[in-house]
Amino acid sequence: MTSIPAMRKGKIPGLLLLLAAIFLTCGKPKEEPVESGIVQIRGKADWTENGEDLPFQAHSFALRVDKNVDEGSFSLTLTVRNQYGILLQSLNFADIPFNKGSYVLVKDIITFDGLSNAFFGYREADLILKAYYVVEQDSTNFFSVDSLDAETGKVSGRFSVTMSHFQAPTPAYPDTLYIRDGWYEATVNYR
Repeated sequence: MTSIPAMRKGKIPGLLLLLAAIFLTCGKPKEEPVESGIVQIRGKADWTENGEDLPFQAHSFALRVDKNVDEGSFSLTLTVRNQYGILLQSLNFADIPFNKGSYVLVKDIITFDGLSNAFFGYREADLILKAYYVVEQDSTNFFSVDSLDAETGKVSGRFSVTMSHFQAPTPAYPDTLYIRDGWYEATVNYR
């Protein structure tokens, strides 16, 4: 016959595991931190690179950062991912006025200097394999905001930009990129 103290010893570890599981599953869900002043945008986009369509679908997201109450600007980062979700390319337009219009793109990448600019990178997840900046002498460079609804946050437009690498030449990637027939549609998520 088994003694009562021996039975208790065998059940205590199981009871402790059960209590630990209950406490872990009943905990308060973790809340995502909210950054003030930054609003996430989701949407879709497409363009051609050096005359060819993108090999995978472009998925877009963006940040709109207000400069002040009266005049805002936003950045639009368009990403291309493969079928496994791995980041292959990112095309970023920054300091775009949150107003209808067509804007010239410059080479400088200084946030909030009042000049719209662009940056491109061939990537492998977080690693930038080759980076490009705007060729300012190309008169076909522009970024437009064709449609804008401030109440719903819907914004759409077109873009075209010629870019040159600023790293050592790499045979796997072109030295100059001609991004043409670009368009985007996005909606600001006001949370």
